[in-house]
Amino acid sequence: MAFSPDGGLLAAAGYIGRVYLWDTATREMIKTLDVGQARVDGLTFSPDSSLLAVAGHDGITQLWSPATWEVTGCITVGRCCDIAFAPDGKLLASAGSDGSVRLWDPLVSGTGNAVRDCSSAPTKAVSAVAFSPDGQLLAGAAMDGTVRLWNPADGQPLPGSLDASLGEAYDVAFSPDGGLLAAVGDDDSVRIWITPVHRAGGW
Repeated sequence: MAFSPDGGLLAAAGYIGRVYLWDTATREMIKTLDVGQARVDGLTFSPDSSLLAVAGHDGITQLWSPATWEVTGCITVGRCCDIAFAPDGKLLASAGSDGSVRLWDPLVSGTGNAVRDCSSAPTKAVSAVAFSPDGQLLAGAAMDGTVRLWNPADGQPLPGSLDASLGEAYDVAFSPDGGLLAAVGDDDSVRIWITPVHRAGGW
């Protein structure tokens, strides 16, 4: 599920290849999108609410316009578990089921070429990705129980990785001010780190 940043829409998808849209003001369903896949693996709105990215199980991410509810582009991202827009909307990150983390230009459609790959990705699937509010960090939660951090500008990793000790890390999120990073795993626990934004030095 995902809310549009302007708060006007709520999108939900699952294993039946459809995305459902509700108007949050009226609480009425206003649209059903048939994405043509057996299931949807991820969906997210762009920061300006002008695009809805839908990652299909076939490895194709469709970009829909909420203004017309038409597909404006497609990106061949490969099988992924999650997608996320950068705060400025110029990059789309994908969390690969093969352990890859890639960054794409959402305005260039119909291509299988990523803007850049993030190096030192885990060997197990990456469950979720999230940008920091200032766009300076990209975090990825992996099924090996680690949380990795990259610089989106060049795809290079920050030194080391955060051992979440979660068994399998399922999701990751930054606080709105960027001062905290949280990860949740299959042991029913949540780990929280104070980021360098609010503390001098490392993590």
